[in-house]
Amino acid sequence: MSTGKLFVLSLAIVILGIGVAVVLMIPPYDCSRESISHLGEHATKADALRAALPKLCAALDECPDAEVFRVMWVGPGNYQGSPGRHALLYYRKHKSLGYEDDFMSGFSEETYYADDDAIRGAAQKGGTIEDFPPRS
Repeated sequence: MSTGKLFVLSLAIVILGIGVAVVLMIPPYDCSRESISHLGEHATKADALRAALPKLCAALDECPDAEVFRVMWVGPGNYQGSPGRHALLYYRKHKSLGYEDDFMSGFSEETYYADDDAIRGAAQKGGTIEDFPPRS
C-alpha cells in the first residue's frame, strides 16, 4: 500500500474515532427534574388529552425522580387561529394535573387532583383528565 493511501486511511480512522468519542460524550436525556414527551399532531384537544394519559404513564416509569411532566402536542386549542403547542401538565409533588393551552406557560384551566397510581389507573381504562377529582 502506498504512503498516500496509508495516510488517507489513517486519517479516516482518526476522524471516525473522534466522531464516536464525541457521540459517547453527549449525556443521555436528563429527566431528573422534568420530563417532556411528544404526541405529534392531534385534530382535537379531547383526542390529544386522551392520548396523553398513557404517554404520561410511561414517562412516570421512565423518569421516576422527575417532579414535572409535560406531554406536548400540536393542534387546535382554546383560542381561534393556527394550531399551537399544548400539553397535559402534571406536578408530581403537588399532585396537580391539568391542561396547558400555551406550552410551558402553566395550567390554563381547572386542575385536578392526581397521583401516580390514579394516573396509571385512568390510562389503563382509557380515561381522561375529567376522571380525576377537581382541586378545590
